[in-house]
Amino acid sequence: MNGQIVKLIRDKVEADFKESWTSNLSYHDFNHTMNVTDFAKKIAVGEDISDEELEILEIATLFHDLGYLTSYFDHEDRSSKMAEELLIQHNYPEEKIAKVKKLIIATKADHEPVTRLEEIIRDADLYNLASPEYAEYAQKLRDEWEFYLNNDDSDGKWIKENHKFLKNHEYYTETAKKIFGEQKKKNVKQLKNERKELKVDSGHLELNKNRSAQMMFKTALRNHIDLTHIADNKANIMLTINSIIISITMPLIASNIKNNPDLLFPTIILLITSITSIVFATLVTRPVRTKGQTSLDKIQSGSTNLFFFGNFYKMNLDIYRQGMKEVISDNNILDNAIVNDLYYLGKALGHKFSKLRYCYFIFMIGMVLTVLSFFITFIIV
Repeated sequence: MNGQIVKLIRDKVEADFKESWTSNLSYHDFNHTMNVTDFAKKIAVGEDISDEELEILEIATLFHDLGYLTSYFDHEDRSSKMAEELLIQHNYPEEKIAKVKKLIIATKADHEPVTRLEEIIRDADLYNLASPEYAEYAQKLRDEWEFYLNNDDSDGKWIKENHKFLKNHEYYTETAKKIFGEQKKKNVKQLKNERKELKVDSGHLELNKNRSAQMMFKTALRNHIDLTHIADNKANIMLTINSIIISITMPLIASNIKNNPDLLFPTIILLITSITSIVFATLVTRPVRTKGQTSLDKIQSGSTNLFFFGNFYKMNLDIYRQGMKEVISDNNILDNAIVNDLYYLGKALGHKFSKLRYCYFIFMIGMVLTVLSFFITFIIV
């Protein structure tokens, strides 16, 4: 391996950091670059890569965050360009420069590695997830994002997002899993405990520990369901009454209109009353429109309820199972599902009774006007 070029690059990168680094880059400093380089070399040894590949990997890790010194955005592209310019100056082979650039670009957050070297550099770049000083690194990154990205997440949201990221993250190489696996599990557990503490401190419902609250929610849910049945029954009564009026009474009256033209106006009032009442009664009993599917992000945020069929009947079974695991494994999400169920039942019930009230009011006024108009008609005739 050409150790001279690697040493030259390391000295150049260190000099650039000393010259241009600011304290606002609290996480992406020269120590971070050297940590990534050291861990990349350790993982590479375990993955048994060649000396030539190790040289390319080490150079890429030294350059991978250099772009932060000029801009916080698109730093990978900037780092890649800076690496190319310096390596060309030292007559580094073009095919190796191309490989170095690809490895630097592979550190982008949304990049899916396609080679073993890309897997190694991505694993090494996230060594912090399995560090005993994870909390310290996370705080440095939080400070950095607050300055450059105006990120002002609350403690609860920050810990929740960190816990979610660590829990879902997997290292690519077997060597990284061996080196980082045990400590990473400890960090995930620590974040989980911190989330629980924050839930208690922030007034989390904790229905599983409050029997009175459980009983109140059960009673409220049952009352909502019973009232829904009552509203539907009342609407069905109105549908039946007005259907009878239209199908039986109207033909009888209509047959006498030719001989008694004065009956036309009362008949029109009666017809309008019955049709309008039927429309509102139908709106009361009409099923609520549902999408039939829910994203995992909404499930994890507790803003939906997977126990209601309207939120999952179009979902894939595997995704539904994954979502249910999220709900069952997190008491906060489970409590939110219960609250959501009660809330949306109440909203649906409110709409039903609102339309039912209009239906009965229209029917009452319409029948009074119909009787009065018939009475007036008979007096005039």
